[in-house]
Amino acid sequence: MSAKAAGKVENGVIKHTKESEADKRKNAGHSYRRKRGRRSKAEKSVPAEKATSLEITAKSSHNENAEKKFKLRNALKLQRKAEIDQLCHLAGSDIVMLRKGQYVTTYSLTFITTDQDQNQKKVKCVFNIPVDYPQSAIKLSKPKDCSSDDPLSRIVNNFNYKSKALLKDKQPLVIQLNYLVTNWNSLQSPEYINRDTVQKNLMSKLSD
Repeated sequence: MSAKAAGKVENGVIKHTKESEADKRKNAGHSYRRKRGRRSKAEKSVPAEKATSLEITAKSSHNENAEKKFKLRNALKLQRKAEIDQLCHLAGSDIVMLRKGQYVTTYSLTFITTDQDQNQKKVKCVFNIPVDYPQSAIKLSKPKDCSSDDPLSRIVNNFNYKSKALLKDKQPLVIQLNYLVTNWNSLQSPEYINRDTVQKNLMSKLSD
């Protein structure tokens, strides 16, 4: 305790004196400043108006993304329907819908082809159009009793490879199935994919 607060010493006797009001206020102020200190960053909160604004912005962005996805799905559905309608219109009775599944719609296509000996024969193939077409490519179906050495098996494998490239080039179903019909014999070749790759590389170099 300071001499000012405790009192004065006179003749060896401590005489207590009252602390002035000014001293009390001064001491109280020092005590308050010591205890108050600084607030941590964690204690500082975002103003209510700013927080509300951020929430509205995030919600608006989410709604915009959802709307874009919805429009894209609708556009793809319309494209799929338009391409199927065009194919059915041009092929007429040669194309038949066999079944409509959860993930694919299955069709059969009948056409006349000419073999290497110039003999004409009637061909019937079955193919699947995915529900998410044109995001996924169409595929020919392979008969269950078809062996890997069978020419038909090679046709299926080679066309399913080629259909992905045709889809990437944004070719419609009519063009893809027309490719199958006109290249039926070349699709039987075991070297088809190698030749197609060489041809694509050559075309790419010529276009550069």
